[in-house]
Amino acid sequence: MTASRLATGGSAIDRSRPIRFSFDGTIVQGFAGDTIASALLAGDVAVVGRSFKYHRPRGIWGAGVEEPNALVDLGGTRATPNTRATTEPARDGLVAKSVNATPSALADRNAFLDRFARFIPAAFYYKTFMWPDWHRFEPRIRAMAGLGTVDADWTSPGKADQINHHCDVLVVGAGPAGLAAAGLASGAGLTVALVDDQQSPGGSLGHRAAEIDGKPAAVWVKETIAELAAGGHLILPSTTAFGIYDHNLVGLNQRHLDGRPDTLWRVRPRQIVLATGAIERPLPFANNDLPGIMSADAAFAYLRRHAVLVGRRIIVATNNDSAYEVAGALAEVGAEVRLVDIRRDGTPAAAANVRLIKGRSLASASGKLRVDGVTLDDGTRFDADCVVVSGGWTPTIHLFGQAKGKLAWSDARAAFLPGEPVGGIAVVGAAAGAVSLSEVFAGVEKAFAGKENAATPRSTGPEATDGILPAWPMPGSKGRIWIDYQNDVTVKDVELAARENFVSVEHLKRYTTLGMATDQGKTSNVPGLALMAGITGRTVPEVGTTTYRPPFTPVPLASFAGARVGELMAPV
Repeated sequence: MTASRLATGGSAIDRSRPIRFSFDGTIVQGFAGDTIASALLAGDVAVVGRSFKYHRPRGIWGAGVEEPNALVDLGGTRATPNTRATTEPARDGLVAKSVNATPSALADRNAFLDRFARFIPAAFYYKTFMWPDWHRFEPRIRAMAGLGTVDADWTSPGKADQINHHCDVLVVGAGPAGLAAAGLASGAGLTVALVDDQQSPGGSLGHRAAEIDGKPAAVWVKETIAELAAGGHLILPSTTAFGIYDHNLVGLNQRHLDGRPDTLWRVRPRQIVLATGAIERPLPFANNDLPGIMSADAAFAYLRRHAVLVGRRIIVATNNDSAYEVAGALAEVGAEVRLVDIRRDGTPAAAANVRLIKGRSLASASGKLRVDGVTLDDGTRFDADCVVVSGGWTPTIHLFGQAKGKLAWSDARAAFLPGEPVGGIAVVGAAAGAVSLSEVFAGVEKAFAGKENAATPRSTGPEATDGILPAWPMPGSKGRIWIDYQNDVTVKDVELAARENFVSVEHLKRYTTLGMATDQGKTSNVPGLALMAGITGRTVPEVGTTTYRPPFTPVPLASFAGARVGELMAPV
């Protein structure tokens, strides 16, 4: 991986405001608007963490809450353990340290554990430490457990605020679907609260090209937000809807960039619109956990938003159409790009400066502390300093599941979609399986059918397509193919669980720890379910899913405490 900052571009960064912070004792340069992850990528920092069990080197995978690898402990006024580097803004003077690594992610003295991986497979602790007495092992095991470190000298910057709010419509997500829904609700005379976990609205429109109502997407986003603000509606950036509770009470966690504690919102809307998007999945091949292997959409976001080119010799591997735009954009700024598509027919045309290889898949990646090449299933080898992959999209239906919504498997989308409707909740956009902007806006219009409102936005640019050919982990695969990056779950671990009859999805989760990491399986759950289906001769929906529980992302305990601290904890 040879990542670098481009001389121009970057819609999210302010080049007039340079910043400096430290990561594992090394000074990192960046700009206002960077996340910790984007600044690390711009500085070509490949190894940002270590996996939980084997302490294998880990690099940045994603660009949002789905990130399983890049966790850091933060010092200073916002001293917080296990912070996701992809969502935490980089600030001048910030002190960040990798977790699960001693003394640093690059030189972890516990990396030797990977040499003994064959002796410590899934659930080895259940069998190994029973004899002669669990309590002999317990202190040392507990000392090794966990990831981040709590700063014993840290003091809270103050009590957290808690706010109760009522509105007609709560829209979760400010991508194209969420903005369209908020605009229609406002046009119908309803009071709206629009929340998004990013600092800036737009979602995928922040990096993927589109035209809406005959104007560039960025202009449409800006105008829509201005209209909502002028109408007096509540707009909350950097705010995550983490849970839906009884009677459609929604919990929101609002993060502040000025050092204040997070604010807890309790929102009671008449209608909830979930426009939460979708998460890109990995592809299965040997050594697919090496630093420098990352999500294609994340690489695209870093390019357009932070002017970071993630490599110079890039392999783009895909089983769907969404990676074609990524490959063209990377090649346009000077990278040597090969696009490996497992599909033989029906694919869109690749950009002229992209070498397209059809009907092939990645068999393995090579490298030690970062990827240095790939081998295809026909034995062809290519050198590469970065591999970006798109294995399809998993709709973010966690909140729908928390509201006791049932899921329905879609073969066409190779994903679980919302099933029977839940009263008071509508799911729109990519979260409902929509691929093109026309599908997105049609779904929003359907959700507001029967209400007088403004005209539904129309996509006037080129339309996205899907055409996915599923690429699941296969039983009996050669090499170490990783399913859960943080918890070191491989194909062989899932096969072991099946051999020992832990075939129930809940047993699979607990026996292998698949989906139990801090990312809660956002990238690993569906591939793991598909693998178990293949091993046991069932379909993915027959294997089923685990229960979705709040919070969607971590919420500071101080937010739940609010004013109930000190003498007010239990007043007389």
